Amino acid sequence: MTIRILVHGCAGRMGQAVAAQAHQHKTLRIVGGADRAPAPRMDPRAMKDLADFAQTDADGVVDFSTPAAAADAARLCARRGWFFVSGTTGLAPAHEQALRRAARQSAILHAGNMSLAVHVMAELVRQAAAQLQRGWDIEIVETHHRMKRDAPSGTALLLGAAAARGRRQTWRGTFMRRGARAPRQIGLHAVRGGSLVGRHDVLLAGEGESLRLVHEAQDRSIFAAGALRAAAWLHGKPPGLYQFADMLARKPQGAD
Repeated sequence: MTIRILVHGCAGRMGQAVAAQAHQHKTLRIVGGADRAPAPRMDPRAMKDLADFAQTDADGVVDFSTPAAAADAARLCARRGWFFVSGTTGLAPAHEQALRRAARQSAILHAGNMSLAVHVMAELVRQAAAQLQRGWDIEIVETHHRMKRDAPSGTALLLGAAAARGRRQTWRGTFMRRGARAPRQIGLHAVRGGSLVGRHDVLLAGEGESLRLVHEAQDRSIFAAGALRAAAWLHGKPPGLYQFADMLARKPQGAD
């Protein structure tokens, strides 16, 4: 079986990485792409505007674009009944609402990070935050290349939310705020520079000791591989809003 995908944001760093990975995939085939600029790894004959996607024979869309463009692509997928995998970060509440509405008609999976290890790290952060509470502070530092537009990163927000779940508290983050931390606040910091792919540090600091959890992405191909894995998994799923963790939680073949 061949799963036909469209790449939205195909000229960007991640779109090109998805195209490179898809050419090596056994069941996925790219049938088109859309972006404002030409993409080196895409067949020029396959280049289309987003509006032209509706005329393409496809099964779903893999999206690494901008928040507004991702929301538009999700609406299109809802109209066509295609699945939609998006790794676009920096979504505002209105964009998130657009994805939720689209999920009424198609299978939608959005994640601020498509790395398997990052989602394992998030679970470790949740567990550590649950165990280390009174007298322990949590600070998250994310480091990315100079061209990254959103701050804090979607991954930093994912990790902060995991820590908050571990402490059973509501949280929106204290981002780059001066002054002393109030008890149970979770701090966020963003660093931008050079061509760094991405690094996330979670520091749990107590009296006389500390614990640090770190994930460092060395190549964008890991995110592309995760997005394509999500596309293969999402294909054929009923309408709904899925999480990356849903895919990781599936029961292995042969399990009781």
